[in-house]
Amino acid sequence: MMWIRNAAPKTTKSQTQIQWKINRESILMFAESMGSINWSPVRKDIVGNNPNRAYTTFISIYMENYNRIFPVITKSSSKAIPKQLWMSY
Repeated sequence: MMWIRNAAPKTTKSQTQIQWKINRESILMFAESMGSINWSPVRKDIVGNNPNRAYTTFISIYMENYNRIFPVITKSSSKAIPKQLWMSY
């Protein structure tokens, strides 16, 4: 296929973007939420010399709050990308 026109043909490329909703308000909410959590299970595991379990408990609590307060936002975008005239199929 050969293009005679000066303008390159355009193709559409679809992309999905993943973002987290992070702003001043949500950061303050996250800090407040983390401050109000009962950390005694983590402390108990630390005192009981079980650091792996303490870490697992901590990261589970942390990620639960993180995912609740900073929700994932997915955006689909389609944009036209010009093909180069020298490209062929």
